[in-house]
Amino acid sequence: MIKTTTTFIFLLFTSLFFAQSIIQDPTFGTDGWTVLNGDTNGYSTINSKVQTDGKILVTGHFNLPNTDFEYFVARLNTDGTLDSTFGTNGYFISPFLLDPFNTEIHLINDKIFLFSPEEKQVLKLNSNGTIDTSFGVDGFLSYLFPNSGSYSWNSDSYCFSNNIYYEGYLLDDSQVLLKRIDLVNGIELPDLAISGISNINGLYEGAAGNLLIKSLDEVNYQIFFSLHSVVDGTMDTTFGTNGKIESYVYGNLLDFEASFDYVERDNNNNIIHGEINENTLVIRVMKYSPTGQLINTFATNGLYQYPNASLSDLKIFNNKIYLCGASAENGQFNFFINRLNNDGSIDTTFNDGEVYVQNTNAYQEIAKSLVVLSDTEFIIGAEYLNGSTRKIFVGKYLVDEDLSSADQIMNAENVKFENPVQEDLKIISEQEFYKVAIYSLNGSLVKSVTNENLNVSDLASGSYLLNIYYNNGSVLKVKMLKK
Repeated sequence: MIKTTTTFIFLLFTSLFFAQSIIQDPTFGTDGWTVLNGDTNGYSTINSKVQTDGKILVTGHFNLPNTDFEYFVARLNTDGTLDSTFGTNGYFISPFLLDPFNTEIHLINDKIFLFSPEEKQVLKLNSNGTIDTSFGVDGFLSYLFPNSGSYSWNSDSYCFSNNIYYEGYLLDDSQVLLKRIDLVNGIELPDLAISGISNINGLYEGAAGNLLIKSLDEVNYQIFFSLHSVVDGTMDTTFGTNGKIESYVYGNLLDFEASFDYVERDNNNNIIHGEINENTLVIRVMKYSPTGQLINTFATNGLYQYPNASLSDLKIFNNKIYLCGASAENGQFNFFINRLNNDGSIDTTFNDGEVYVQNTNAYQEIAKSLVVLSDTEFIIGAEYLNGSTRKIFVGKYLVDEDLSSADQIMNAENVKFENPVQEDLKIISEQEFYKVAIYSLNGSLVKSVTNENLNVSDLASGSYLLNIYYNNGSVLKVKMLKK
């Protein structure tokens, strides 16, 4: 039987039934944020990736003193501090020309690949943020389009599939080809000719090793998606209607040119297509079967819409759809996060069923990249403008339990414990209890004790749920923070 003897600080209230809310992880950075060095000018392409060890990579550009804007990769530890073992004091700053506004990052076993379609270069970094000089020529692999004929390309027409980098271009205004680079072996492969379409405006990884290609009808202001083989580039004519998904039709050229697309696949290889019109500021999400058929049971007649917002990223995790960007209301931009169920309905377990909007009291905040770690944890790479200062920041957020419900098992006078706890968890209770169990926020059992030794020094810093089991059969559930 566990008895308690020590006085402590305070209790977070609890109930048998929890509502969900988004909070900044207090153990990450400073109150959930890490602000990176240097100012940006508002056009930074911010990407974020998480390594297998949990460390966070963030890319973008900033203006260093007495220099032009520079491209950088920063690495953070899991607690949001800069990893001083990476690059120089946590930063790799490219000594070479990399387009700061259009450079992508890709990981293969924590090896870091940087792609600059503008300069037609791939740069490989070691896991410690130094250049891997064994790759290509001194760490760089450069590639060129054909010397003969005219060509054009779109900066969004690239993707990664099975460690091959694909980049699309149009030769002589008629032939679509894909540049291919084997990242593991560091060699350029022969270009792949694509049949069945006359232009390329986006490139995405499809199911079963195929590629999903976006093309345009610039006369009728319509976009299409088609599925192509990575072996010979042929179009799958059984996909969609005559080989194509006939997506949204725009009313005019201005809206057509102001639209941007985000494409992901769920666990069943259904295609999730997110689209934003930057003129009307309406986000649309549609879902297609693996064979390219619109799923009309998704959301409302196959379409989910979210007004007054801009979309910056779309991710799928456990078949739920995450959206992030900026909410544009009352003349302000505040960053938002939203989660949909697999059927396109609002996930009512996410932030009390509402879209999470954060206002930092800066003039504007925009979430630009999203990494979902679990059902209850995610990383946001974002940018804020406050006066003349524009910064990139990284935030860690939790889908937290709202422990303030009035439906309480007992009040704060009956149970107390130190919170946050550092090493020893000691609980004051007016009732005797026989067991304490500690759970992660996603419901996994972390630790269970049936004696007075409640040492938690081996737990990682973060948020947990604490279940206290009483002799009378009741169970108290409270929130615990571990430093």
